[in-house]
Amino acid sequence: LCLIDTKKEVRFLSLHDSQTFIDFPELNEEACIETIHLITAENKVLQGGDVIPYLAKTLPGVKKFAWLIDSESGQKASNAFYKRINKMRMMKKRNCFTCGGHK
Repeated sequence: LCLIDTKKEVRFLSLHDSQTFIDFPELNEEACIETIHLITAENKVLQGGDVIPYLAKTLPGVKKFAWLIDSESGQKASNAFYKRINKMRMMKKRNCFTCGGHK
């Protein structure tokens, strides 16, 4: 991410740190476990597949390609990409790479 976030606009917080939910009471811990969340500079909460287009339009390293996501097919591709990444994240979290992330 450091190659595309050249202005250091994204800050990652651990959902395992209780301070995260104290600092950002608008976040729900259980929901954050299931899907990625992002709080914009305007304090809008984005989650899941909505995070990818936002980052693509915000981060200088990929901003020039953001127009690709604006089409219907681009949005479908973005959502499919997010679903696959989230599935892999859940499998890793559960330490189970064969169950598809479900127990």
